Amino acid sequence: LRLQPGESIASILSLRDFRRVCEGYAELGGGFLGLAPTLSAPLTDPLLFDRIKLVQRNFQTITLHLYTNGIRFASFSDEQLDILCESMEHIDVSIGGVNRTDYKTMFGVDKFDRVWRGLKRLSEANRRAQAPTKLYTHIRTHRIETIDGDPLFEELGKMGFKITDIANSFSEWGGIVSSKDLPEGATVRYNDNTKQRSPCLLPMTYLGVRADGTCTGCACM
Repeated sequence: LRLQPGESIASILSLRDFRRVCEGYAELGGGFLGLAPTLSAPLTDPLLFDRIKLVQRNFQTITLHLYTNGIRFASFSDEQLDILCESMEHIDVSIGGVNRTDYKTMFGVDKFDRVWRGLKRLSEANRRAQAPTKLYTHIRTHRIETIDGDPLFEELGKMGFKITDIANSFSEWGGIVSSKDLPEGATVRYNDNTKQRSPCLLPMTYLGVRADGTCTGCACM
């Protein structure tokens, strides 16, 4: 895909539409509102802190949380990290292993050092926070047998991150991902749902709002 100068494939949910989402959600009683990275990362959203401010000022029944790859934490100021730690119920960070080589192999970009700096600063901000957030880490790896003994794995715990899962098996996303797309040691998980007679739980508990304001029953994929 080649983009011409000024072209963009990104779409951003307007602040006006975001307010409408919050108003409708508040009318239903509110609850958890997640800023999800299904097609991007919420930290790249130029309206992220405007959204946080809008919710904090106007919607007391709504609780925010976000999922991210954490790459952009390193670009945030201490004040912005403080705001995240004070305003989020939990922050989940997905990382590709616990060292630079494995991260680059899994995620295809050489960003581990940047992510690690961001996680350290986020941990420090959380210690400063009067109402700290819960910090969760999800490790994606092709060398699952090496994770537990790695010193940086231990360091994550000391920094206040709870490691919720370590995965080396991944969804094939309806055929988009195959085993040849993954490094040796990581596998694709093929799910045969032809005999499944009970519906997926997620559409009953979550509703996804796209950047154009339309909704989808699956907020996961």
